[in-house]
Amino acid sequence: MVGAEIAAVCWSIWKARNEVVWQKNYTRVYVIVARSKQYLEQWKFAQNKASIICFPNLVERDGNSVWVKPQRSIIKVLVDAATVSEFNSYGAGLVARDSSGGLVLAKMMYKTVIVEEAMTEAMTIKEALSWIKSMQWQGVVVESDSLVAVKSFRSKVQWTSVV
Repeated sequence: MVGAEIAAVCWSIWKARNEVVWQKNYTRVYVIVARSKQYLEQWKFAQNKASIICFPNLVERDGNSVWVKPQRSIIKVLVDAATVSEFNSYGAGLVARDSSGGLVLAKMMYKTVIVEEAMTEAMTIKEALSWIKSMQWQGVVVESDSLVAVKSFRSKVQWTSVV
């Protein structure tokens, strides 16, 4: 576990360094240490297979840590988003790949909107669905690393747009 602790500390230092370089924001040492502990706890939770029972409606390959090529004649759209809370915004990327793993098309977005972090991935998935429709693609799989967003989309909850 020592390697994971070292990685968490390095990640936290790297994030603090980027804040200095890009935003002239200096982080105190105790914040860097607290962040590294938080990263480590989140990583440990993610590694614990027993924690997955609190997420019903999972299907085969949910939680895979290795990307799998789609079947022949299927396009897989990979979705990821990140919030930039200091600027009340988020950035997102969509990557469409074919059955050989080759790039079909990619799209990046940056939106200035106040949105909770948990909602950014869901909004990006919605954007991906619109993109897929506009491209008139058939046989598409959308893949996200946000278990919360995936679980929400699979639920029977009625969604209304916030933007």
